[in-house]
Amino acid sequence: MRVLGVVVGILAIFVGLNVLFAMDVSGMDTAIVTVTGWGPG
Repeated sequence: MRVLGVVVGILAIFVGLNVLFAMDVSGMDTAIVTVTGWGPG
């Protein structure tokens, strides 16, 4: 199931970026939520 692996990898990247932005650049949270529709907090 190569497709499933790709999907899981992409989700992991999105979650990692959200956590990273939440920790480092609090101002980016609103931008992430606005662009992607979801994010930390």
